[in-house]
Amino acid sequence: MGISGAERRRLPLALLLVLVAGCIRDTRPGTLPAPEAEMEAAAPDGAEPKVRIGLAVGSTRFALGGSAELRVSAPDGSLLARVPAGVVADVVPRPGRLELEGRRGVRAEAPVFVVSAEGGTVRLNGREYRGHAVLRRDAKGVTAVNVVGIEEYLAGVVGAELGTKDARDTEALRAQAIVARTYTLRNLGRRNADGFDLFAGISDQVYGGVAAEAEPVRRAVRSTRGEVVTYQGTLIDAFFFSTCGGRTAQGTEVFRNAVRPYLRSIEDAPEGGPAWCSASPRFRWQERWTGEVVARTLRQTLPKATQVAER
Repeated sequence: MGISGAERRRLPLALLLVLVAGCIRDTRPGTLPAPEAEMEAAAPDGAEPKVRIGLAVGSTRFALGGSAELRVSAPDGSLLARVPAGVVADVVPRPGRLELEGRRGVRAEAPVFVVSAEGGTVRLNGREYRGHAVLRRDAKGVTAVNVVGIEEYLAGVVGAELGTKDARDTEALRAQAIVARTYTLRNLGRRNADGFDLFAGISDQVYGGVAAEAEPVRRAVRSTRGEVVTYQGTLIDAFFFSTCGGRTAQGTEVFRNAVRPYLRSIEDAPEGGPAWCSASPRFRWQERWTGEVVARTLRQTLPKATQVAER
């Protein structure tokens, strides 16, 4: 993606807080009720703003565990259960509620909040996450959300999207951190109808939690703290991808309405050098077709192509 003409900007933390609060605490129909949204995402003055990441939707079972004791609470803060260190407890959906298997009598009709008693990580389906978790009953099962500080979230994104690179890739990691931060702030509240901001997968940004972090990744996120990319004072649509084939695509080649001056096709190579993205295992690929498949494909597509050309 080209960002020529765009401006890299460092936003003050106070402005980040305003942006996040304004999106997450939206109480329009289809979004979270205000008190619950505040418990999940509101940040006090001076604290790191929070982002809600959807880890699963419609799950038939969700496992809780951790190296430290976990506290499972109701939205009003009342304690529902404790999950001892080293113990795995399954949250299962029942009609109109959630139940914590192995903890007799623990049923919740409202969402439940899961926090490490020692302020550490929370283990969800075998993966460690910072921050805390919110589990709720959805139409098909369990929705699991990780509520985490935005800079901590970015460490889990950069490492998952770009890999836990070594110090030689510092500038690439820094660039990914800035782009991922821009994407996050631009799209806060995008999934409000599902009860969170962004998915943890390729629908938004791949997020691997603590396992995706490494010191070069954390250092890149810290060194770019608060930096975003803007165009004419507005956060850009920071689309990115794993492989470009030597040249980036126009925005409209991928998204019909992505008419942006900065989403233009550019060469992805230094002068006289190979493409930067040639390091990707998907840069070159091969596919074999039989003559029969080629003939059938041409019969199906050539008439359509001819009709389009004649218009």
